[in-house]
Amino acid sequence: MSAGPGEREREEPARDLEQLRALLLTPDRARIDALRERVEALEHMSVDALSDALPEAVRRRVGRDDKLSDALMTPVESALQTSVKRDPQPLIDAVSPVIGPAIRKAVSAAIRAMTRSLNQVLEDSLSPRGLAWRVEAWRTGRSFAEVALLHSLIYRVEQVFLIHRETGLLLAHAVAPEIHAQDADMVSAMLTAIRDFVHDSFAVGEEEGVEALQVGDLNVWVEHGPALVIAGVIRGNAPSSVRELLQDALAQVTADYRDAVRSFEGETAPFEGCRALLEPCLASHHESRRGRPYWAIGLLLIVVVAAVVYALTRPPPLPPPPPRETDLAAFRAYRARLEAEPGLVVVEAQEDPEGDGYTLSGLRDPLAPAPESLLEGTGLEPVRVHARWRGYVALHPAFVLTRAERALQPPAGVTISYADGRLALAGEAPRAWIDDARRIAAALPGVDALELAALVDTTQRGWDETVSWIERVALEFKNDIAKLSPDGLARLGEAKPRLVQLDQLARALGRAVVLEIVGNADETGTAERNAILRAERAEHVLRQLDGLRFTAVMLSPRPATDDDGAANTRTVRFRVLLADTP
Repeated sequence: MSAGPGEREREEPARDLEQLRALLLTPDRARIDALRERVEALEHMSVDALSDALPEAVRRRVGRDDKLSDALMTPVESALQTSVKRDPQPLIDAVSPVIGPAIRKAVSAAIRAMTRSLNQVLEDSLSPRGLAWRVEAWRTGRSFAEVALLHSLIYRVEQVFLIHRETGLLLAHAVAPEIHAQDADMVSAMLTAIRDFVHDSFAVGEEEGVEALQVGDLNVWVEHGPALVIAGVIRGNAPSSVRELLQDALAQVTADYRDAVRSFEGETAPFEGCRALLEPCLASHHESRRGRPYWAIGLLLIVVVAAVVYALTRPPPLPPPPPRETDLAAFRAYRARLEAEPGLVVVEAQEDPEGDGYTLSGLRDPLAPAPESLLEGTGLEPVRVHARWRGYVALHPAFVLTRAERALQPPAGVTISYADGRLALAGEAPRAWIDDARRIAAALPGVDALELAALVDTTQRGWDETVSWIERVALEFKNDIAKLSPDGLARLGEAKPRLVQLDQLARALGRAVVLEIVGNADETGTAERNAILRAERAEHVLRQLDGLRFTAVMLSPRPATDDDGAANTRTVRFRVLLADTP
């Protein structure tokens, strides 16, 4: 049965609407269907599949960064706290296999140490040495333990300081137990001040420095690194292995804290962990003693004391007197020996009226041999000679030369000779020592003149060599440029240490120096432009030297004139003048 005309007219708009809906919603419907399938798949995913994927996901995340560990830290801590509150036994059962043996070992070690300490106390208290130590403690006002430690201690590193080399700031400080340490920052500042004093006073290079100091019973050993300095305070005589410990600790700190040292700007917090690296340097060593049969030693001591008392109280047997002629001949031989010895002058020699010996009086130079030593071989008994000697200064050439060598203390390579009142020096020595030699030689007895013709002044020679090198330097510039070329900058870097050396030599020689910085230009530009370039180039080099600190050298930039050599070049040269040189 076919539809009527009216029904067909109603079906056509409905069909068109369905077609339009299909055209508009088909893409979204496909996505909606896909999402529906995905949700249904997740709802049907099994717990086993999730358990298989979760460990691998955790492993990958932990390997990527620490965010998962940070996120789990709080819940894990809360879980442990809750578990311990509910029932601590499971956690105790888990850690007891590890902590139990450690506790037993620590207790056993403490008991052994206490036993050794008790044995040591008994030994020190009952032995003769212990009694002597107690007397010393009572006499000096110290405790017995301190006296015993000082006598049995071979060496002990009491403190270790880690210091920033450039600023002198204390970065870390380690102290041995039972040591009362002074203000560590003050000690660090004093060490830095001593280092600066040595550098300034003796013209020591930056790579050199003080390696050891002695203050009373303490020694301070210092090791220098490129950026750090480590110092150990040592009591006693330490072996060289302690210095190796300091060197190893300095190398370890330098390696572990390289970035912190490089970026150091006064903040010491990044170096708090250095103390663990310094503590191995706090080494010590005590005298090892074995048990002794003190009763036997005491008995032997009583026998020895009795023998000494008997020997001291028993009058010595008198030797039979020799014949008078033989005895007098021996005395005359002894007097002849004395008179022939330089530095000994016999003023009076006579026989005692009672006939029991001889009396001598005279003058003796401290460098002369002991008069008693000349008695050997004469046959004269020392007890029969009664001598009175007064000091004087002999002008014997050998004595004058010996006194000069002791007073001058010549450096290696310098020889001293003396003849006819003239003291001659030969070799090589710095100016400071030569000036001291002039002053000391003028006060030496027997020295009428000082000859220095054969002595080379190494300070003056260094001055001449340094000035010659500096005045040969030519700092190059490019055409019409007032800034140094790369080659010129490199050459200036080579010249800076020589300029610092020039200042040090000038101070050592007591000279005031003017260092002229002479700017040059070629003739490719106009005269006005070249004049400007000369002045600007000299000023540019002056600014490049701003970082250097001079005390005896004054920098003076100027443009080159016709009187200067190499004026027709694109360079800057140096000229060294004394302050009073025109």
